[in-house]
Amino acid sequence: LGAAEEEWLNETPSATASPVVAVDRQSNVYALDGRAGIVKYNSEGEELYRFVLPVADTAHRVQALHVDSFDCVYAGVSTGGLSITARLWKMIPNDDTGLEILWQVEPGGWVEEIEVQGAKLFAACNFPDFNQGRLRIYEAIDSSDPIQTLDQVIPYPVNGLSLNKAGEAFTCHDTNARDAGLGGLKIR
Repeated sequence: LGAAEEEWLNETPSATASPVVAVDRQSNVYALDGRAGIVKYNSEGEELYRFVLPVADTAHRVQALHVDSFDCVYAGVSTGGLSITARLWKMIPNDDTGLEILWQVEPGGWVEEIEVQGAKLFAACNFPDFNQGRLRIYEAIDSSDPIQTLDQVIPYPVNGLSLNKAGEAFTCHDTNARDAGLGGLKIR
């Protein structure tokens, strides 16, 4: 077996643990920072910018992050405060501020995982007030007003989401979930 070599190690600006990171096509690293921040590092570990998301509730915590093949950044609130006011954002690169928000939606529940395929955004969401997981699909995501085209009930709680090349969604759930384990949905 080969050995991994540490290239760089940074602490986020708020000195908090980042629950998730994402890497873009140029090997830049995006880390979640604090409750609602995103910090971008280049491939050498140098900080490029910080961006704070406008959460609806000061207790909200962003824990879902995705970067697409065009370096657009997606983030969603996953915990803290009221789930009904949780937000999901798409941000586009901006030379002055690093990022600018293209759109924001309130899916009505916690955003656990985000995937993008083509012009569709897939969001695995938890609705604790209803003991439901839901798969939401948004289209027209390159416009300033995305359209929700699917709202599919899935086992609760949903912990993860992955897509195959055919656009089929696979989700994973806690062992205490109603239909625990893995699930596949054919979405066309």
